[in-house]
Amino acid sequence: GGSFKVCYCASLDGCNSMEAYTHEAGILEVLDPLSNMNFLGATSASVSVAVTSRLNGAGSTIRCAIAEFEPAYMPNGADIQNGLDPGGLGKGEAEGTTREGDNVVEIFFSTFVKANQQYRVWCVETSAQSFILPPSPSGAIIRTPEGLRDPTLRVFPGFLWPKALFYAQLSNVYSEAVKLGETTEVKVMTGSSPYMCNQMSYMDAVLMEVVDSGTPGLSN
Repeated sequence: GGSFKVCYCASLDGCNSMEAYTHEAGILEVLDPLSNMNFLGATSASVSVAVTSRLNGAGSTIRCAIAEFEPAYMPNGADIQNGLDPGGLGKGEAEGTTREGDNVVEIFFSTFVKANQQYRVWCVETSAQSFILPPSPSGAIIRTPEGLRDPTLRVFPGFLWPKALFYAQLSNVYSEAVKLGETTEVKVMTGSSPYMCNQMSYMDAVLMEVVDSGTPGLSN
């Protein structure tokens, strides 16, 4: 953003040089499309922020990305779209198009969110990708609340044989994942280490049948 003088040329001899533009028409003030960001809350899977926009009806959207450490350079719009890969922890996009005022963006992590942990967030409005909020490599610093617990998984039985039928029991699932009147969708993939699990894609996982989705509004 910034302020710029708008000048015009009133010469009858032509306007082929910068020196001919001597008449000031006014001041053009350019504002960043995004003005503020506030931390809303966190689950074990995501962090939510409210991003304040000056835009309305542009048909574009707001994207955000998150990292634990300050990068060596200022992130750009493409970096945010890619989740600050390879050093980022996650990314998210507002559900609807950008509107004036606060827009909620839920940033989904590729790992579990840590309790009482400092993170750094950057956001961009897709119609003006040269403007990053905040305009600093340090990002907007947030801290997650204490008390976040990682979901736990138990699998029955605990050993393999051909065509085995398994049951998976999830507990400490954050309450927003259990929805009233809807089927909670669960997908499962297997891996031999936490690193392999963190590299897996949700789209490639196998959809499981939910026998009991727990109690809505509670951590089950």
